Amino acid sequence: MFSFLYHTIFLEPVYNLLVFFASILPTHDVGLSIIIVTVAIRLITLPLQHRSVVVQRKLKTLEPHVQKIRDTHKDNPQEQGMKIMALYREHGVNPFSGFLTLLIQIPIIIALYHVVSDIRIIPELLYSFTPTPDVLNTTLLGLIDVSERSIALAIMAGLFQFLQTKYAFPDLPKDDKEVEPSFQRDFAKSMQVQMKYFLPLFIVVFGATLPAAVSIYWAVNSGLALVHELYVKKNAEEIGE
Repeated sequence: MFSFLYHTIFLEPVYNLLVFFASILPTHDVGLSIIIVTVAIRLITLPLQHRSVVVQRKLKTLEPHVQKIRDTHKDNPQEQGMKIMALYREHGVNPFSGFLTLLIQIPIIIALYHVVSDIRIIPELLYSFTPTPDVLNTTLLGLIDVSERSIALAIMAGLFQFLQTKYAFPDLPKDDKEVEPSFQRDFAKSMQVQMKYFLPLFIVVFGATLPAAVSIYWAVNSGLALVHELYVKKNAEEIGE
């Protein structure tokens, strides 16, 4: 059941988009088609992504107030939780909305990965009305074969991911010696280090072992996410931070 829904709702639409754009491009360039599809999907999911980014930024601005509540009510976890949720409601923030956005995007990302990691015409995935080229050109702009591995593109993908997480997860303020350490703060720091350094490194290593098409997708997606982060940061006052 899940496999059927995944193929019908996510994999087949993404695959047909890729083949469609490859067929209408003069050179049937799969690399360019991957870039176009990545941008298109990013635009389609932009409302969800924008809301998630805005919520995360609002949560960051409220962190000093949250920490003050934790310090004030550190001996009463129930009261602490109620005060924090009341603070979020007062500012119109749902701290769990980001998880919903992520859950919706995960199958789309998986579908894109499946499509770009195995570039070929698969008749059983094609819609009857999708035009198909006689041959798929896997050489991006005549320079890089996206069906082969590319260390350079893998490094570029990791660099864009690093820059994106650097802006999405700015450094936490240094610990005040007078403030008692907390599990939440230690956990946040641990997650920040993993997202900022481990994830980009993982993408470089992972991308270097897979077709360059995967690195192209990740680089474009991270680049667009970085631009989005910078836009939200620049317009923070207008979006209600």
